[in-house]
Amino acid sequence: MIVRLGLMALLYLGLFVASLKYYSYDSYVLVADLALAAGLIHVSVTDWTSFRIPNCTSYSLAFAGGVFLLVETPGEILQHVVTATTVFLLFVIVNKVFFMLRGRNGLGLGDAKLIGAGAMWVEPLTLPAILVLSSLGGILFVFLKGGSKTERIPFGPFLALAIWCAWLFEEYFLLIY
Repeated sequence: MIVRLGLMALLYLGLFVASLKYYSYDSYVLVADLALAAGLIHVSVTDWTSFRIPNCTSYSLAFAGGVFLLVETPGEILQHVVTATTVFLLFVIVNKVFFMLRGRNGLGLGDAKLIGAGAMWVEPLTLPAILVLSSLGGILFVFLKGGSKTERIPFGPFLALAIWCAWLFEEYFLLIY
């Protein structure tokens, strides 16, 4: 577990350093970066080892994203809360439909809460990019690992990494649209 934690931390740090080339950071933005990175690393390692995303971490990430919005762009808080709630509910619906069709869960509620928390941090238009990146990461992992159709893999680490990338490089993701 220590090795996984170290590798995740190095990956997040590397992406953060790469983003420094493009942005000048205020101190409160740096604190927000560290809070988000710490929460996402915790989610990744925990989900990878136990197939669980702790509620307290998802709720803390959502709360911290809301606080950052209040400091940075207070007029957008309602938009982010509505988006986070909508995305959470869509993930729950997708899980319920998948369960009805397959008789097992495809996504956990932790994944739904995590994408909802991520929606508090990024612009709503970056959410499709997060879903595409995280899905491609999961598919690539299964392809490279040689997993079977029935093998469970945690989606949280891929979702967390995509949220981190969207947070750091949001302006570039928005250029797509």
